[in-house]
Amino acid sequence: MKLNHLLPEALARGTCAGTERRHIWNSTGRVEAKLGGHVFVEFYCTRCKHRASEFLTQEQYITHERNLI
Repeated sequence: MKLNHLLPEALARGTCAGTERRHIWNSTGRVEAKLGGHVFVEFYCTRCKHRASEFLTQEQYITHERNLI
C-alpha cells in the first residue's frame, strides 16, 4: 500500500535515483513506541529500495496501524 502521505512532502514527492519515477513508500514493519506519545516507523521505496523513517503521532499510528505492521 502506498503510504507517501505519512512522510514529509520532500520525501513523498521525491523521485528514485537515476529515474524520474516517484517513490512509492511502504512500511518495513519496523515500528517502535517512543516517549511523548510518538511512534517511529521505517519505510522503504518499493521501486528503488531507498529507506526513510518518520515519527508519527499516536493518532496517526492508530489510524494507519493495519497498513504499518
